[in-house]
Amino acid sequence: MSETEAVTVQPDRPEAARDKRIDPAHTRVEVDKAEDGSNGREMVVWAESGERMRRQAAQLAEYLRRRQRELDHRESRLNAQIAELDSQVRSARLWIEQREEEIRERLVAIARREGQTRHRLERLAAAEAAIRRREQALAAQGERLAEREAELHVHEQRTGQLAEALRARRNRLDEIEQLAEEALREAEAIRRQALALRETAEGELKGQRQWLEAEQKRRFDELESYRLAIQRRAEEVDRYRVMLEQLRRQLGQTLRETLEIRLATEERWAQLADAPAEEVARSLTKIRARLAQQHQAEREQIAKQKEELAALYQQLEEKHRQLAAQKRLWHEWTARREEEIEAQTEQLAAQQQRLRREQAELDARLHQWQSERLACRQEICRLRTRLDQLESQPSGR
Repeated sequence: MSETEAVTVQPDRPEAARDKRIDPAHTRVEVDKAEDGSNGREMVVWAESGERMRRQAAQLAEYLRRRQRELDHRESRLNAQIAELDSQVRSARLWIEQREEEIRERLVAIARREGQTRHRLERLAAAEAAIRRREQALAAQGERLAEREAELHVHEQRTGQLAEALRARRNRLDEIEQLAEEALREAEAIRRQALALRETAEGELKGQRQWLEAEQKRRFDELESYRLAIQRRAEEVDRYRVMLEQLRRQLGQTLRETLEIRLATEERWAQLADAPAEEVARSLTKIRARLAQQHQAEREQIAKQKEELAALYQQLEEKHRQLAAQKRLWHEWTARREEEIEAQTEQLAAQQQRLRREQAELDARLHQWQSERLACRQEICRLRTRLDQLESQPSGR
């Protein structure tokens, strides 16, 4: 039972104050005096009842004022909590915008690094083209060497011009040897440059892959922590909504009880007082109208709060969908980047194998050319010995 229900007005009945007595017959004067005394006691009882009613009304008014102050204090505290919650929501939105800006900057940096990687791959392709050109030059030199060997074979058959042919062939072989050595040095330099470029590209791709994995993990952790923060905010909003609804219901219940108590007090006071019936009816009508307005205001306030909470839930759901979309896009972009890196890695591996095959072919050609050069030198020595023998024969004659 509340304090307002405990305060009741129960005036003493005048009949309870009368003493029932049976006396013998008195004179008329004694009867009149007894009636005057009874009327006086009734007036005293009525006066005491009115004073008691006024005290009770004053106590009730003081209690209602105290309750009104408590309700005002609780409402102001609730408004402050709602303002703080709005500030936290704005801070969260600002934090989201900053994170999105950082993601855009990181994407620009990644695109710039991809451009640098493509440029280095182009340089590697240019180096490979230079190696192919050098190989073609070596092949042409090999063909020329074959032609010169054929010429040497013709010169061997010409014994009359053997000495001059040998000198010319020696000079040409020296030139070819110098050209071959220069070509080998250039090919070796190009090969070392290509290997250095390949190692650099592989190191950069490995670094980019490690950075991408670390960045992906960090972004996933940030998205997960932000999702948990939004979930905690939503739970906190639910708690505040429940508290707000409870406080609104308590406030409405208290105001209704206050108006009902006042209405009951006015009705009781009208019964005890000598006020006109029309004035009492107007007062009661005003109180009932205020009570109806209070009920209508409470319903409108509750409807407005429900709309605000629904809008807030929609915003939270929209932000959650945006985060899910960003996470899905990040997964797709990461998968594409992984595929591109794998393709580049396979391409570099294929280029490395091709360079190794070309290097092996070049080494084989070089070995063959050295063998042929050694054979040519042996043949030159043999021919020189024969020439010396031919030159010594006339002198011997």
